[in-house]
Amino acid sequence: MDRESIKHALIAVLLALVLPSAAHAQEFSQIQIEVQGPELVATNVFDDDGSIGLVDIFIASSGSVNRYQFSGVEEGTVFDVAFSSDSSIYYNFMDNDGAIVNLQYFIFVLNPQPPEEPTPVQPKPKVFLGKTITPRLAEGNRSFYLDVSADINSAFSAERAVFFYSFTKSGTRTSVPMIKNGDTFTATAGPFTGKIYPYSGITVYNSSGKKVTSGFGSTVYHLIASDVAACALIGVPASAAPSTVTETPTIQFEAASFDSAIINEEISETINLANEGNAPVILLQGSSQFSWIKIVNQSGQLVATSVYDNDDSIGFVDVFVVRGSSSQQFSFTNVKQGQTLNASFSDADTVYYNFMDIDGSIVNLQFFLPVDEDEAFRPPLPSQKVKLIESVEFEARPNDNYSAFFIDVELTPVEGATVETAKVFYRFGRTSKDETVFLSKSGEKFTGTIGPVSGEVFFYSNTYAYDGLGNSSRVYTDAWYAVIPPHRIKCVEICGNFKDDDNDDLIDEDCVLLSELIFTQKNIPSFSVVGKPLNVSATVKNAGVSNAASFDVVLLLNNQLVDSVTIAGLETDGSAEIYFSVEDTNDFFGVNELKLVIDPSNSVPELNELNNEALQSLVIGFNQFNVIFNYNDADFLGDTRHLRVFDRLGKPVANANVSLTFPSGTVREFDTNAGGFIIFDLIEPGAYLVDVSKEEFDPFQGAFSVARIVLPDFKEIIAVGETLPIIVQTEDGQIPSDIIVEVELPNGERQRIELSDLGRGEFRALVAGSHKLIVTRKGFTVFEASFLATGFFESVFVGAGAGTELLFGSIIRQPVLFLILVVISLLAAAFAHTKSILLFPRRPKSSREKQIEDATRIGIAILLFILPFQVDRFFGFNAALAFVVLEIASILISDYFYKQSRRRKAIRVR
Repeated sequence: MDRESIKHALIAVLLALVLPSAAHAQEFSQIQIEVQGPELVATNVFDDDGSIGLVDIFIASSGSVNRYQFSGVEEGTVFDVAFSSDSSIYYNFMDNDGAIVNLQYFIFVLNPQPPEEPTPVQPKPKVFLGKTITPRLAEGNRSFYLDVSADINSAFSAERAVFFYSFTKSGTRTSVPMIKNGDTFTATAGPFTGKIYPYSGITVYNSSGKKVTSGFGSTVYHLIASDVAACALIGVPASAAPSTVTETPTIQFEAASFDSAIINEEISETINLANEGNAPVILLQGSSQFSWIKIVNQSGQLVATSVYDNDDSIGFVDVFVVRGSSSQQFSFTNVKQGQTLNASFSDADTVYYNFMDIDGSIVNLQFFLPVDEDEAFRPPLPSQKVKLIESVEFEARPNDNYSAFFIDVELTPVEGATVETAKVFYRFGRTSKDETVFLSKSGEKFTGTIGPVSGEVFFYSNTYAYDGLGNSSRVYTDAWYAVIPPHRIKCVEICGNFKDDDNDDLIDEDCVLLSELIFTQKNIPSFSVVGKPLNVSATVKNAGVSNAASFDVVLLLNNQLVDSVTIAGLETDGSAEIYFSVEDTNDFFGVNELKLVIDPSNSVPELNELNNEALQSLVIGFNQFNVIFNYNDADFLGDTRHLRVFDRLGKPVANANVSLTFPSGTVREFDTNAGGFIIFDLIEPGAYLVDVSKEEFDPFQGAFSVARIVLPDFKEIIAVGETLPIIVQTEDGQIPSDIIVEVELPNGERQRIELSDLGRGEFRALVAGSHKLIVTRKGFTVFEASFLATGFFESVFVGAGAGTELLFGSIIRQPVLFLILVVISLLAAAFAHTKSILLFPRRPKSSREKQIEDATRIGIAILLFILPFQVDRFFGFNAALAFVVLEIASILISDYFYKQSRRRKAIRVR
């Protein structure tokens, strides 16, 4: 396989890993995020399932960066993030859960300035597990309702929800309270007639008052009903209905994308696979220029060329050497023009590199760039996406007898754009097969017709325009259509719409017009401090079709009346805000059931008398602390730690007393600031004890630890000329940054040791004498130890590698224990030498036999002297001491039995 083939294979592997469906995807997922007033909203979502799998949002304000993570993001989602007009906002997204996929980084929303490294991710749980809008024909088939449903994550503890809609982006919103059934909320909006194009969404509120909003995709709803004069056809038998008409009254539909009326532009595809096998180019929106680096192989060395950036260096470069089925990675930072990159490779290896630079106004991010022996080349400029479509309009048109309808399509090109061809891919229902209609040029526009279509259908489409130069634009549109022929129109009065629906010159005749009193807003705390006033507020609305007379709203605690408010009547669609206050809560210490009740005396007749209560659990007691020990992820000695104190509701606690006990026993007192912070330096390793207290709070006690910084390969004694390896890490193996290592030489001078990114360095001792190794971090000494550089003779007897330590073990470094073990080992050796004579027979021996006997006895004595030190090496001093005692006892016992066996008893003679 040649190098070019390997390069293509590597690109395919990347796409297969990151975007598993990319090999088959002809389209890319997309999401656009916009600032709309005080909110950050997901717009223009395009994907086969209507949602983007993972979205990371970065918000930089006042020198800090917060990262928020969302999953399953649909069009219209309002992100729960905090920002201001001065914030710098950008986002990443990834979607790989279907046939349409994408992966993009650093897309700027506001104030495009590449920010600093973000603080740790703040994952946001998915609140909306699912939501649907279902069109439903109303009685009479001349209008329709929108039935709305939302399934909410139980972890959010949703108390209420509101469905809202308007017919323009900035128009007045209509709010419809939703009915709660477990974790599912439902509502019905309408009736509507004709064609509507709602901007809609759902807002849910939990018990603490937090709200989350999720919008629906922009969808056209068009009811094509026969004129009301067809009421004269009442009584036409069902057999007269055209056989082509089909009814699908309650098809569920979750809008997943956007309509041309609000987007009016194509989706930008910012992952481009260049021709001739070039690697994927990921563009950074919001930057007019792009950093660049070309790495070439010059005579077996990798050299950085064509470096282009505002600070003349590329922030991060990773070089990968692929050898067979294995690969090796080499990482470099702040790479400059002409720099040689120390990465080992051979001619048979495949070498490629990634780079990223985001530290200035010129930025870039590139993957899988090949390294070859070509001359440095000029970086390709990113091509700008050409916009061809100004708008696409779809208009439903019934036939003469309303048995079917046609969809007329009109595409308007961008002024000055040259569109040669245009076509629409469409389907009726998400699972049906795509069909195609080509649009014909009509003056400056392109038109076409889809149909005939009968009954009630959901319509999904992609409209494409092409200029013949390889450029294309796309607009995605979806809609609901229903055609109602005359025989299906019923002349019945629809109550509450204040219209003459049955053409009898009477409005809402025979209708019972009632009020409908509901809560639309509730501000009920889930916790209140005992002895403090309890404040509750709510908004009551008359959602009925008749004005309401005077009525009461009461507040109950454990079914005990504690406050009451009288509302002097409400007109239709009118609202009133009410406020309750309980001054003394001492009698309600503990868990309570709080209930708000509208019209408890039932003095106002209503359409629904079962939705007049709001029930919630309320805890009255002392507040509790929630302490985050390491809010800024400061983990190492020398770091400045931010400890933050919240209350049980997640609000920062100011002026709380924090008593911090350091590992040495030193105690420091702090008071939290307005943000609930205390700030201190980690100057000691070990366990820190934290005590937090404040009036009206339960006291808090906790602890955290800071790992000691160690040098695992440090030696106390080395030979002159020997290299001392220096590895700086924590006890748990982490590599701290900002480490300074210095060696103080015997003459008092200091020599600084340079460390790699992995915290590794080395020092070579050139002179004999005592040295001191000093490790500092951010101005604090985190490690200090002395070591001795010796000559050859001393190193034989002194030091970790000396002969004495090889013989006796590390106990030689503990003089007292070593001396004790030497004494008792000598005693055991002396016993062994004296008593080992028992092993040899008592008889006359030659001088040669005596020499062998003496040598054996000396060997036994030496063995029993050395063995305790080896036991200490493996099992410790106590085991060695026990072993010596066992040696002596064994010798004494052996001597006793030997002497007993040598005794002779006298023979008695009678």
